[in-house]
Amino acid sequence: MASDCAGGTAQRVAVRVAVSDHVRSAAVRAVPRTPSAVLPDCACSARVRANACELLMREEAGMRPRSVEGAEKGLGRELFSVLLELESTGEIVGMGRIVGDGGTVFHICDMAILPEYQRMGGGSLIMDAIMKFLDDEAPSKSYVNLMADVDGFYERWGFEKTAPDSKGMAFRTK
Repeated sequence: MASDCAGGTAQRVAVRVAVSDHVRSAAVRAVPRTPSAVLPDCACSARVRANACELLMREEAGMRPRSVEGAEKGLGRELFSVLLELESTGEIVGMGRIVGDGGTVFHICDMAILPEYQRMGGGSLIMDAIMKFLDDEAPSKSYVNLMADVDGFYERWGFEKTAPDSKGMAFRTK
């Protein structure tokens, strides 16, 4: 659909974190979440390729796969997203997103770094950008959550396990 390619809004923003090949330094800039923001110099059809890229990154990072149908429907509708990009090649090697209602609930999801770039600080760069967005945009008493599959990482930003008071639950569609 042409309307899907028309461009992002000021409320839905992606941040590109351009990093050296060794993920040591970063320059962050905000760009509208449009097909060209994900894949430079692309036409509207690039949205489909960008969705496929994000799906492939999830798979390569060892995360549960998502459907192409789901990606076409959901990706690009997040409140905020971060893409970790190598400065030398422009290759996207990591990502993270926030979905929610923008006022009371913010869910951090799709935190993924390609395996060969893990443990180099890229995840911290993504989380720093996500936390800055939350500091700037989330009203007081907002609920911010995530499902962690690693121990000791998200605690650096103040996240705590909720069990036994509450337990994360999931329902997976077929």
